[in-house]
Amino acid sequence: MAGKTKVIKLKDILTEKFEIDLEVGDTILRGKFKNKPVVVKDFGVDDKGQPTINGKKMLSFRIKKLMPKYKDAKITEAGFKNLTPFEHKLRVALKGEEKQKDFPIKVLQTIQLVKVLGRGKLKSSEEKIYKQLLKKYKLKEGKLTEAGKKSSPTYPTNQKLRMFRTGKKKAASNFKVLFRTSKEESIGRKIRLGDKRDPGHEVWQKVDKMNWMNLKTKKKLDVNKWAKHADSFHMKGKDLQFEAKLTEGKPIPMDTPNEFAYLDFKKFAYKNRKQYKKDMQKHIINGEADSSRMFMTASAWWFKWAYKNNKNFIHIKDKLKFGRALLVMMVKDDLIFDKKAWKKDNRITHIK
Repeated sequence: MAGKTKVIKLKDILTEKFEIDLEVGDTILRGKFKNKPVVVKDFGVDDKGQPTINGKKMLSFRIKKLMPKYKDAKITEAGFKNLTPFEHKLRVALKGEEKQKDFPIKVLQTIQLVKVLGRGKLKSSEEKIYKQLLKKYKLKEGKLTEAGKKSSPTYPTNQKLRMFRTGKKKAASNFKVLFRTSKEESIGRKIRLGDKRDPGHEVWQKVDKMNWMNLKTKKKLDVNKWAKHADSFHMKGKDLQFEAKLTEGKPIPMDTPNEFAYLDFKKFAYKNRKQYKKDMQKHIINGEADSSRMFMTASAWWFKWAYKNNKNFIHIKDKLKFGRALLVMMVKDDLIFDKKAWKKDNRITHIK
């Protein structure tokens, strides 16, 4: 034979190692094009168990056997014992998100490892998704105590729990609407907080652009503080009513319902919801709703309420436009009209 072939044993292949002749003080080439000289100062290992040079990764791949064992280990139910209420709720939320597939499953599993089991840290991208989940499910992570342990989240007191059991629900806050109303209302406007028969009712008047005054005590509040004060009355279930301006004698012309006045109309509509449903069902012919007639009927509801309770709001410019705006507000409050059906096909004429 012209040339001899070298015989390689299987044992040599299995035990073969490749050693790199690299020491501290040597120069290596880094960068995208491998043309940036860097002097080797030290060797180390990162949190993934991979070798590093000067604190930066040495390889463009990972060696699996060097990685932390918990990455390969299956998470058993035994690992989820003694969870705090927050950790338990987060775990349930993560399971639900895995079914919905809105976020990558690997990211959700990493959040579970870090935030539920306390292993490792989250990347910035994973931290953003974690914060989105907290906001979506309204979860609040327990604050750190002096000892460094997470405190469990606070729960309602017995008094609040008793209130929910008896069915007494606290009214929702309308601070944003009240603040906008207090700021936009013209000078001279008067608003009564509470029923006239209530000895504790208050009458406030806007005396300038930024201040309201209690006509009885002469106390002044700026628009922000007045809105908070009025909101506290509203959350106790007391009436908030407009009263006539000193400088006006005509009703306010409107294209859309006044948001502040709508708070009182909503109560009136809820009491008369059975009759209102009958009024609207008359405008459904062969399964199709006559929207223009519905808008006119809604405007008639408003006029009837305003004429009886507050005549400052009986002047409607365009009944069709006004009625449609009123229906939109009622649908969003799931009052008489079906909010879920509206979200599906964007039609506001579905009756509950």
